Amino acid sequence: MAKSIIATAALILSLSAAQVSAATIVSDFNSGADGWTAVDADYHDYSANWQNAGGNPGGYLQGIETNPQGGTGYYIAPAKFLGNLSAYAGGTLSWDIKVFTGTSYFNDVDLIISGGGSSASFSSNINPVGQGWYHLEVQLNQATLGGNLATILSNVTKLQIRGEYIGGGETEGLDNVRLMTAAVPEPSTWAMMLLGFAGVGFMTYRRRKQVSFKIG
Repeated sequence: MAKSIIATAALILSLSAAQVSAATIVSDFNSGADGWTAVDADYHDYSANWQNAGGNPGGYLQGIETNPQGGTGYYIAPAKFLGNLSAYAGGTLSWDIKVFTGTSYFNDVDLIISGGGSSASFSSNINPVGQGWYHLEVQLNQATLGGNLATILSNVTKLQIRGEYIGGGETEGLDNVRLMTAAVPEPSTWAMMLLGFAGVGFMTYRRRKQVSFKIG
């Protein structure tokens, strides 16, 4: 019984350590574009530049389309948001978006994550026009994103956040992009869980000893 308790505790602690070791990845754009770009893959009429003020707060990444030809422009994440992101499965990707100019909203996919030869996507169906800085958050699980998510997260090669919301000339902003693991219980919670396992094991051990003594 003691060995079983120790093995269970070791498994819990190892899983906890694996999650804790995956630090939050952040782009707050307070000191630059942080490697982010923007592009409309179909018409190449959407681009990005860094603004040092006007964000939520501080700086932000501005997306702009001055000669609209169609398609949808996306912000393209830098290398720190790519690679093996398996530790973030079940976690969240969040960001703030703002439409500065333009009113003719159209609906499209808000997030595309690609890797392993396939993609997973998320659509909020939310119109942020006129809402100031609007916060979007996506849980990185199969139910939300679909696709072969485990394979994709094991080797993310491209992460795209929607920038273009307007049919016609427009200006948007992206700020506070955060990739976080699933919530991990505090050390005190782990301690209580381990004490609970130990208590159950001890009571079971005592009962078995009592039964063995009575039979003898």
